This record gives sequence, structure tokens and C-alpha cells, in this order.
Amino acid sequence: MNTEELLRGLPGAELIDQGLADVRGGRRTVPALLVAIALPRLRRAGLVGEVAPELQLDSELQLYALLGLSGGDAYAEYNALLRRLVAFENALDHRLRRSAAGWGTTGADAESRPGKMGAGTGERAMGGHAAERGDGPDGCENV
Repeated sequence: MNTEELLRGLPGAELIDQGLADVRGGRRTVPALLVAIALPRLRRAGLVGEVAPELQLDSELQLYALLGLSGGDAYAEYNALLRRLVAFENALDHRLRRSAAGWGTTGADAESRPGKMGAGTGERAMGGHAAERGDGPDGCENV
């Protein structure tokens, strides 16, 4: 399955596709930082190779800072982007599992197949994205 087929129809795929192009071009953009945040999963899917070390270092904090420069509500934008990224990652994982099982990626037949979600779906080593935990970019819990 090529990159276009793998990404087609996934929520947030346009951001990831743009981010992959930005990473290849050495640009520090919102989509490139989303790619950096999702790097482990994107690598497992074979979608990304080398990423500049400066993008990988504190990419979630870099994203928040970059959004703050736009003058909008960085907090709301940050959380919305991370929720979209989590939806993309979960859909990508699901598509990869179905593909590995030989179920294909589209069609009504695929919807009727039984399946079991992986134990680690949507989680990071530290307990998930900040948006999943309800934390702000500084790691403090939002109440």
C-alpha cells in the first residue's frame, strides 16, 4: 500500500501529508511538528524516515509556541490539533491492522468483520497525548 492509499480518507490526513512534505523540505511548520509528535507511529507505518533533531526535541512545546505566535487562542488550537492527530493515529493503526489481516481498507464488508483494538491504541509511553489526558502543553492538568 503506498502513502496516498494509506492516508486516503483518514481524519487529519491532509495535515500529515503537508507535514511530511514540510519535514522533507526542512520547514518548521504546524503540520511538520504534528509529524514529529506522531513520529513513532508514522515510522512503524513506513511513512517517514529522517526528521531533523530540532523538530523532535519538545515537539509538543514547539507546536504550542508556534501557535502562540499566530495571535489566536493557542490553547484551543493546540488541543484541537492534538485531538485531530490522535484521531488520525487511531485510524491509521486500525487501517494497518486490517491491511495486515488481509481485510482491505474500504467497503461494507470491512465494517462487518470482527476485530479487537490493540491494547496500546492511542497511548504514548507517558500515558497518551496531553490532549487525551486533559493536560496543557506544560504537563499540568487542566481543570
